[in-house]
Amino acid sequence: MEMNSIIDEIEKRKSALRVSELSEMLDISKRALYDMIKDGRLPALNICGSVRLDPKATAAWLRKRFTSNGCS
Repeated sequence: MEMNSIIDEIEKRKSALRVSELSEMLDISKRALYDMIKDGRLPALNICGSVRLDPKATAAWLRKRFTSNGCS
């Protein structure tokens, strides 16, 4: 699946993403995502000990990273 399609799919979600879901969508490890969240590079919510990702914020973050690296 093309990155723009993945970003569009994420942005259309009505519910928060789990790290495992984003990991699968992007084909990267959960550990890499948790490291980005811990470092503050990836915006996330901590809800009662569970990490969740806002779909709109995650899509915006991906678009910024995707276009700033010349990957569009």
